[in-house]
Amino acid sequence: MKRAFLTFSDPRLETLEDKSAGVCRSLKRSQEDNLDHQVEKDELTSGLADSGLREAEIQNQLHQLQGCVASLEVEIAKSKLHNEHLRSKDTKGWQSLKTAAIGQQAEAAIQGLREKADKYLEMAGHAEIRTQEALEETKFWKERFVKLA
Repeated sequence: MKRAFLTFSDPRLETLEDKSAGVCRSLKRSQEDNLDHQVEKDELTSGLADSGLREAEIQNQLHQLQGCVASLEVEIAKSKLHNEHLRSKDTKGWQSLKTAAIGQQAEAAIQGLREKADKYLEMAGHAEIRTQEALEETKFWKERFVKLA
């Protein structure tokens, strides 16, 4: 039920001179009220339809965004796997580089040891020659000493 507040200056409020005019006026007023109600009902119906359309559009946008999020999650998972693969490959590369560096160090150490071994063999050869010379000299002096004695 719709309430209307009327003032004395309201054109809808008119003094009625006869009672039949008052009945017509009240019928006219109720028809106007029914018309106002119908207009208001139509406005509400169209507003409800518009809000239904907006809700459908928003639902559609939500589904599109959910699809985008899902595809982005797939891309993130692919990127993570790719990064792990690169890290693994990088680690293997570092390991091979370290192995090569250690191999070079080992080769250098072996070469150094060979050079030292050659040097010690040469020194041992010289010592053997000197020992041989010392033995011969000792033998010589021993024979001379025996001859003199």
